[in-house]
Amino acid sequence: MATQQHFSEQIRGQAFLLHPNLIRLLPQAQNLRCLELGSGEGAVLEDVFRAKPTWRMTATDSDAAELAKLKDRLPVETKTADLLEPIPFEDGSFDVAYMVSTALYFDRGQFDAVVNEVRRILAPGGTFLVADPHPDWQRKKLVQAVTAGEEIAPIQDSWQGVDSMKWWRSKKEYFSALHTNGFQVEQVEIQIPDAPEMPERYRVHAGTNLYLISIGVR
Repeated sequence: MATQQHFSEQIRGQAFLLHPNLIRLLPQAQNLRCLELGSGEGAVLEDVFRAKPTWRMTATDSDAAELAKLKDRLPVETKTADLLEPIPFEDGSFDVAYMVSTALYFDRGQFDAVVNEVRRILAPGGTFLVADPHPDWQRKKLVQAVTAGEEIAPIQDSWQGVDSMKWWRSKKEYFSALHTNGFQVEQVEIQIPDAPEMPERYRVHAGTNLYLISIGVR
């Protein structure tokens, strides 16, 4: 996956593992309407855009400045949106929606409300993908912190800067959030490969589940 060099080394390392798997799990149909929730700097969207050239892509984020930079690079639609509010699109506006490392910003109640909103804006038969760091990976980080005698409440994720204890949820909780909101759910676990493209800090944990992708079909 040819994630561009303007992204950080860490983003490129994650892109090597996550982006091809995410794209593999997206629908194969042409000319679909796709919404990315929490686009940030657009690393994921850039790869999806190149892999799905017939799709109509829309990016959302609460940071209008990030969306402006993204729009300068790619011919996509953008919409500033706070996902804690109703998502500003009509019912059935999209065929596909996805979020990557975005659900971690919400507590359990907030995430459930977001999932319910996504179901509303998806057309019947639409697909929703949620990709987050795998609970196994978060558990490993927690054990390492305890063993090292580090402060563990709250645990700050080293690159997202969020309270890990706030958003921690199990594989079952991801499944339940989608299922109780009317999605048929499948889950896929992505392991860390022993590959030179992966940053060394990940490669030393080769074989550990790094990402969980939950796929809901409306």
